[in-house]
Amino acid sequence: MIRLRSEACELFAQGRMDEVLRANIPFAFHPGHPRLAELVADYLAMVRRAGAEQLIRQNRAVMARQNYRPLLPGITCPTLVMCGENDLLTPSECSQEIANAVPGAGLRMLPACGHLLTWEQPDAVNAALLDGWF
Repeated sequence: MIRLRSEACELFAQGRMDEVLRANIPFAFHPGHPRLAELVADYLAMVRRAGAEQLIRQNRAVMARQNYRPLLPGITCPTLVMCGENDLLTPSECSQEIANAVPGAGLRMLPACGHLLTWEQPDAVNAALLDGWF
């Protein structure tokens, strides 16, 4: 993952941001979403507004962050872990690992959903947050 992010940073710096973003779309959204073209257009517009320098900083920060998994068992607040069943960036096994490590955490898997849950299924996300899962 470090190699891929490093290569992406190089492409961002070369002005090839769209190339990287378009290659990542299948990982971000479920391919069968009925509003896929609209979601992709909104996503690309948002990321373009952020710009290449921000993307480089963000990716470098992600690559440099430490592993906080050992701290998960110490979380004491109500916790809901959500994941799209078709998330190719953060597979369901990762979400399951987090939910298992946080005492009393709930886990919701959204069907026919990729990585960007709040974009693809905002109503389902809101319902999960409001339905008293804790």
